[in-house]
Amino acid sequence: MAFLSEELVNFSWKGWNGLLGTANRDSSPNNLSVFEEYYPADVEVKPSQIMVEFDQIPIAPDLVTAQANAAAAPSRIADYSLAVNAIRLTPTVNQTAFFALSTYGDWTTRMPNWLMPQHYPLADATPSFGYQVRLWNGDPNAGGVEIFPTTGKIGASLAWTFSYGAGAIVIASNAIAALITDTTRVYITGFQYVGPTGVVASTAKIFTYPFTAQMAITVPHNLGTKRLLSYIHDDGTNDFEITGAAATWRYTDDNNIDITFASPTSGVVVVGSFDGETFYGDYASAVSLVHEHAFNQNHGYNTYDPVTFDDYRYALSAYTFNGAYQDLSSWVAARDAEFWLVAGMPRRYMQTFPSSTTWVVQHNLGRREVFLSVQGIGALVGVDMYSMAATVQRNLNNVTITWATAKAGRVMVGTI
Repeated sequence: MAFLSEELVNFSWKGWNGLLGTANRDSSPNNLSVFEEYYPADVEVKPSQIMVEFDQIPIAPDLVTAQANAAAAPSRIADYSLAVNAIRLTPTVNQTAFFALSTYGDWTTRMPNWLMPQHYPLADATPSFGYQVRLWNGDPNAGGVEIFPTTGKIGASLAWTFSYGAGAIVIASNAIAALITDTTRVYITGFQYVGPTGVVASTAKIFTYPFTAQMAITVPHNLGTKRLLSYIHDDGTNDFEITGAAATWRYTDDNNIDITFASPTSGVVVVGSFDGETFYGDYASAVSLVHEHAFNQNHGYNTYDPVTFDDYRYALSAYTFNGAYQDLSSWVAARDAEFWLVAGMPRRYMQTFPSSTTWVVQHNLGRREVFLSVQGIGALVGVDMYSMAATVQRNLNNVTITWATAKAGRVMVGTI
């Protein structure tokens, strides 16, 4: 005897809910509901299908945008959207499924991880249809005819579907003859993720340097880069952030930071570096700066003098998060400056606060090595308000921010 149809339906429904169906009849016995099942359906995921740079794929409302995205990041997105680059699919034995292989007929050269439009929604939740895979009956570069998603559709039932993860077309057995002239001449066009895959070990590093009653300190970070996020908190009595107490902050060279204070100061310098995407800008004698970047996730920034390496973050008169891919900043007077934007912190949290003089930011990370982006809302929408805070206290599982007058805003918390 085989599974009953009702068992197959219920098993599938429970699997969609992440459960392993063990009793799948419609009536007793053996008719457990979803909430009565005990065991999760643990899904096996191949390392080759973990897309490390998934979050760095930009949205693509149309084909032109998708092609531009691929041209800007060819090591991450392979563009097979033009007819001349169409991929010839290899049929399975029963010739109802067709797989993308880089070498036709060689099953060791499978091409998985195509960009699924629904994974990259626009602001209104519309999928990025620019990445949509298109199916062709025959070579599109030699007169092949497109088979549209609605071709052969009856009611809600489609005649064919594409598995973006597997890189495979499945066609209804009763539709093959009507849709396909030659099962060895089936093609697709679209976009494939070709960036790094698997679980990548992080090389993120955090260094802490305590100091007591000092007016000048040198912090060796030994990271060989100036793309850092860093701050200073007090000697541990209250854990208040005192970064703003620094009189000067200079990246002396690639491996040292020199910090001076107006009076003897005690505290701890926290320096962090992580595996994030970076954007670099070099600005000559400018008052207003426009920072275009290629990521739409939380990001921090560093800015410094290109000659002396003095940190300029606290000299900014304004910093505005102006949309997903562009920020604006300005100085009181024109400056030469170098600017780094960094993104990709493994863990990020966003919280919104109504107008109040005290915000308690829960991060539940069990550590103080967190980096904040404090953004205004309402009249201060998008403006970086971090330097406006009266106090910032870093506790074990929260950060308490106080304001001289009530403020409303959003806080992004990230840890490396």
